[in-house]
This record gives sequence, C-alpha cells and structure tokens, in this order.
Amino acid sequence: HVAPRAYARALGGARLAVEVAPELQALTAAYERGPDGRAAPPAAARIGPGLPHPAAQGPRRGRRRARAARERQAPPRRGTCPRAADRAVQGMPASVRVRHLVFPERRRCVVEESELDPGTLRPDQALVGVEVSLVSTGTELANYSGLDAGVDRPGSWNAYPWRPGYGVVGRVLRAGPAVRGLAAGQRVFAIAPHASHAVLTPAQRAVFPLDEADDPARLVLVRMASVAITALRLSHVAAPGRTAAVIGLGLVGNFAAQLFQLAGLRVVAFDPAPRRVDLARRCGIAGAQAAVGDEAEARVRECTGGEGADVVVEAIGNPALIPGAVRMCARLGEVILLGSPRGPMPQDTGPAWSEIHHRGIHVVGALEWLLPFHRREAGAGHSIETNYLRLIDWVRRGALQTGGMVSHLVPPERAQETYDGVLADRNAYLGICFDWR
Repeated sequence: HVAPRAYARALGGARLAVEVAPELQALTAAYERGPDGRAAPPAAARIGPGLPHPAAQGPRRGRRRARAARERQAPPRRGTCPRAADRAVQGMPASVRVRHLVFPERRRCVVEESELDPGTLRPDQALVGVEVSLVSTGTELANYSGLDAGVDRPGSWNAYPWRPGYGVVGRVLRAGPAVRGLAAGQRVFAIAPHASHAVLTPAQRAVFPLDEADDPARLVLVRMASVAITALRLSHVAAPGRTAAVIGLGLVGNFAAQLFQLAGLRVVAFDPAPRRVDLARRCGIAGAQAAVGDEAEARVRECTGGEGADVVVEAIGNPALIPGAVRMCARLGEVILLGSPRGPMPQDTGPAWSEIHHRGIHVVGALEWLLPFHRREAGAGHSIETNYLRLIDWVRRGALQTGGMVSHLVPPERAQETYDGVLADRNAYLGICFDWR
C-alpha cells in the first residue's frame, strides 16, 4: 500500500504530479478515510499512549504503528502463530519438574530434580521437552570413571559435580517472542545434557527443526556424526581415489568411515569386536575388518601395495594406538586424531616421532569445536551448523546408514547401571539413548 502522493513523486517529477493531481487527491482522500468511509480524526487525536493518529503520520507508517500498539495492548495468544508474543503448548503448567543426570563423584550417577518456572525464560529462549538423549561413551565414560583428570580440578569444564550429555531430540513446549523459526509442538534436535527438559538459546547455539515423521532415536545419532565429520573437514589429504584407514568402529568411527567413503575414498576400517565390524559392513563399509595392531598394519600395507594409507583416522582416543596409526600412514600422508586422547602412553614414542619426521607425516587434531559453530562466522567455509544441516539430510535420505546403531534405549533411572555396564564390557554396547518420555 503505497501512499498516492509518494507514488506520484516517484513516477517522475512535478509535471506528472500536476497532470494527475485531481485523481491522486481523490485516491488520497479515500485512502485516509477509514473502512466505514468517515474522515480521519484530527492529528491531535490519540489511539494509544504517546502514539499519534495514523493520518497525522502518513497512511503506511501510521497503520504499522497502530497495529503495533494494538498488539502490545492485547493479551498474548498461546499455541497459535509463531509470531505471537508468547508461544506455548496449551495447558502448560506454571511450574515444570525437571529431572537431570549428575555425576557427583567417580562412578556415581544420580537423577536429580528441580522446579522450573517457564515464565522466567528470556525472550530469546525456548523450553524443550526431551524425548531421547544420546550418550557419548568416550567423553562421558572418561568423566564418569575419572579417567579425565579435569574432574578433580575445580573450575574445569567437567569438574564434579558434572552434568553429562551430548545431544537430545524433543518437542518445543514454549518459545520466547525473540525466537525465530520454532513453534510449539515442533520436534527439534539440539546439543544439551541428559535431562527431561532443556532450556535452549537458539541465537547462541542453533536448534535444528525436524520432521514429524523423524524417529528421535535415529536422528539423535547426528550428534556423533557431527564429531566424525570433523576429521573429513580438517583433512588436507582426503580426496577421491585415495585410501583412508579408520581405527575403531564405535559410533564415531563408523560414521567417519561412511563419510570418507561418501567423499570418494577407499576405506579400510578396524575394530577387535566382530559385532561392530558386522554393523559397519551392514552400513556399507565393505573394508571393515576384525583386526588390531600388527595385523591391521599388515592389511593396510597389503591393500595399498606396501605404500600405506593416505589418511589414517584414530577414532577411539587411545594414545597407545597412535604409533601404530603412524606406521599405517603413507609417505607425506596424514594421521588424524579424531578421538580425544586420554590416559598415558605406555611405550616409547621415539620411533613414532622419527617416522613422522623422516616420512613427512602430518598429525592433525580434529576436535569438533575447532570449527566455528554458526555459518555466518564461517563464510564460505565449513561450520558445525552447516555440518548438522547436511548430516540430518543425509540420515533422512539414507546416504548415512544408522540401522542397528542404537543398541540400548533405557530409562534414566538405570543410568548408573548402564555406565557401569559399558565400563565392564564396551563391546556389548554401541549407541545408548536415555528415554525421557
């Protein structure tokens, strides 16, 4: 709705304005009258606190301000348009009981409860009711068992008491007026701890909308796929036709093998557990083999004509495996430390450093958080946000296989039993989800 006088000026000057003046005056008069045909009140009239009548400001600008004033004075609508000032699920209680997992000390996990008033959320926050949350058997088990020394260091990111958790899928219960793109009832994926509810700030760390048909226990696996894709993003050597060797076929290693294969590399992958090797083969990794140590190194040399793999990915985080990864690597190749190394290295590392020096091997740390989170920060480069958008799409389309990856779906009340079970027999567990429904 362009004001007629402004339209005349835009069309090309005084002469045109003079020629069409009578018609414009009639249009302007009709435009500034209300729908009932009555003339507008004088400019001094007010329609709200401190707001002049639209006719005193120009038709277009005035109508916007009038509408804004009406929206401020009207009571908030719940569970309707995503633009409403207060978007929440109908019938939401004034207080929400939140259950969450805590590691208060070594080898102890408890379910704690607290009360949350949804009315205390900031305008840029959303409250999500969690359906499932995914366990990282690397990071979480290192903190649960005390393998990571940071648990005893006050002020460290994982100091006891520590709230574990990696990723969740749930439904939006309430979204503040400044939250864009999320509606009450919508299913989403987010990075958050193990809890029945999550308070999220999408502007700081993106929340990813999912489809109603998406299986929560399947889509939550993209959390570990995001860790795995970091190896591919930070590789300087990976290219179609080259060879990649992956050590370890847990969730991270399995996804890393699939992603390097999707990128056009020939992949060989190793794990001592036949169950994980079988799952990798069902996910399309034909080169998955139940071998470790010298046997795995020999198979890499055999399939590369003695040259070694162009890229070797250590996907477990065991420092003792790094020298073997170096020996698997080709001249001027690359060893990527995808798993966070924890624990001592129980052997002389001198020969490994000599190999690195004499054969020009690059050693790359592939911590996920080295990438910028938001795509606006990355420009044309890679970001964690764009990784998630692609991974969600690939999982939906079947380009990334996830069948059989979730081995345990358990209630949070069995968390301590589950963590102890993984420590006792890692090969019996693969993907673990806590079910909060």
